[in-house]
Amino acid sequence: MAADGTEGCMYTFNLKPSCINAVKWSSDGRVAIAANECVLLMELDYSPHQLVSSSSCHIKSIPAWKEQHNMSGLDEVQFRDLQENTKSPELKQELALDHTLCPLVKSASTHAGYRTICWSPVGGDRLGRCILATLSHDHRLLLYSTQDTQSTWSLVADLSKLYLENSEWKNTDRTDINYLKTKMYSLSALEMAWTTTCTERNANCSTGTAILSVAMRNGDIVLWLIKFPCQSQEDCKLLKKMTFTSNAPSAVAWSQTPVTMATGTAVDFMAVGYQNGRVDLTSVNLEDGSIVSSLSLHTDEDLLTASCLYMKMISQDQLLVLFAKECFLMAYVVKISDGSLRLLHNSHVMVATTLYITAVCYKEEVLLLSTCDGLLFKGSVSVTNKGVSISLKQWNTDFTRSTENNSGQCYGVDLSDNCMLMCALMSSSRKDFGTFKAKMFKKPMNLHVQPIIHESDELEELKKKVERMIKNETAPLTWMVDVMETFRIHLWQGKDLAPAITNYISNPTSWYTLPLKTLRVLRYFLITINLHIPRNPDSTEPNQEVALAEKNIHKVKDVIIGRYIVDSLEVLQSRRAKMTEKDKCVCSNMLRYMEHHQQKYEDTPLHARLDTLRQSLGKIDTSSQSCCVCGKTAAIGDNYTLSCDEGHTFGTFTQHILLSHQSQTVVILTY
Repeated sequence: MAADGTEGCMYTFNLKPSCINAVKWSSDGRVAIAANECVLLMELDYSPHQLVSSSSCHIKSIPAWKEQHNMSGLDEVQFRDLQENTKSPELKQELALDHTLCPLVKSASTHAGYRTICWSPVGGDRLGRCILATLSHDHRLLLYSTQDTQSTWSLVADLSKLYLENSEWKNTDRTDINYLKTKMYSLSALEMAWTTTCTERNANCSTGTAILSVAMRNGDIVLWLIKFPCQSQEDCKLLKKMTFTSNAPSAVAWSQTPVTMATGTAVDFMAVGYQNGRVDLTSVNLEDGSIVSSLSLHTDEDLLTASCLYMKMISQDQLLVLFAKECFLMAYVVKISDGSLRLLHNSHVMVATTLYITAVCYKEEVLLLSTCDGLLFKGSVSVTNKGVSISLKQWNTDFTRSTENNSGQCYGVDLSDNCMLMCALMSSSRKDFGTFKAKMFKKPMNLHVQPIIHESDELEELKKKVERMIKNETAPLTWMVDVMETFRIHLWQGKDLAPAITNYISNPTSWYTLPLKTLRVLRYFLITINLHIPRNPDSTEPNQEVALAEKNIHKVKDVIIGRYIVDSLEVLQSRRAKMTEKDKCVCSNMLRYMEHHQQKYEDTPLHARLDTLRQSLGKIDTSSQSCCVCGKTAAIGDNYTLSCDEGHTFGTFTQHILLSHQSQTVVILTY
């Protein structure tokens, strides 16, 4: 339970965070956590059938690699010989302590866990979801995807191996220390960031690509062009290698908002922070990865590592750059003019923490940051003609309030894509060793998820935002998990955030003209409300209120299915010349389904549309059906089912969905 009356939830794990900024929320509603033994993947269950007001999640994991990632080409014996033959005491010490030079040294820092994780933009896999890039402490850079299922994560590409194979270091056998240092620093990745999906802006920049920038230990910035959907290593291409400085990078970020120059070239803006304190901004041509212009934002090499970079376009020609330096939050405003960059304003604020900032997030005018001593801060950034200012206030919640004997550390905070929910990753602190030791033997890592607190005077604004997002037909519900979960949580509190939508319940004749997305929200609303209707298990009389609610739920469901099938058939009709046998089978199954449930649609506007489609499509011969389990011939039986000789029986609507996913012509409409 979260503070201030706002419902929240907590998930505990017997793991430890492996880096700062360790929790990331994807654009399709999934949360990733970088831990010492695995990456945790959490997907919010926004089902209306939940019997509690707090949120619940489906949790999966990607285990860390057990063997260490050794790109040096040396085994342990060769490395020991190199160490013994090195005369300089300084170089010997560097070999013993620098894990980058040889991961096989047992006295070096641990390789376990992940240095950073990063979600791609939507469209990364075949079903339009995000893929995950992971970077371990031993510099193994991998791409993961759920492929055709939502539950199984599989490796798509090993970019660290691919980079080695395409580098000058592939076939070398030199073993001197200086050569080894140059080689390993060139191959070792430290940070990474994605651009947004590239859209059609000119003939050479088409939809379905994104750039993953990787910052290397020697200062190089490597740009990978990732073709969407990314299904194998063949979809990953080395686009460009940039060299700005030999300093080690500590953070990298993109603005996620490309602009088009007068020449028609699409450019995006990349910021790179370094361990010596510098921060540089570069505009990059998304077509070939070339540099358009550069600007040094923070030139003072103060040895305060720049971390937690975050960028946001605040107007058509102004870019806001935020980053942390220990306990300081820095803000820079940059003027953009046809790809060129000019610094307008800069400011900073000292955060009230005894340690350092661990994450910075700024979405939809909401600024959140976390600190290592377990504090959260909420605020805003104001930009005027006179300058930029940062307003921060400590955000007290149940999980960040500390007592003298019980305190925690916060390793990251992030906002959902639609800025409805927040998540914070907490871990036990050593402030009180007895408490720390007790927690370490239990589950020391906690993830807290809760809605962004909205004061009572902000409720009307929240209602407008929820209704606006529901009416937005370009965003499917699968990209609005946080919106629907916030909607459900407030319904449990007796507050309807979308009255303009839910009022359609009393007007069934309008259901056939409403967008399918709106109809799905209506059904969601009815199911959630139905769970709140009091029921007496000892009563022999039927509950009229329950019966009416369930009747409306079934009515809305029938309208949704009928509308979906008719819309899909109209898509098939427009592409009939390209229909394959599987497409015809899908079409036939949908027509049979509508014939089987003809009575439900006789007096509706769908009936006339369906008759027109039947005449246009004509007779489709699909007498030979195949079992989707074993592939053998199946026959249509009673109750609209398919059965094969092996005894497999399933509904033909299931067959339709399976074949639709395999079809190259049929488009499954999602809302």
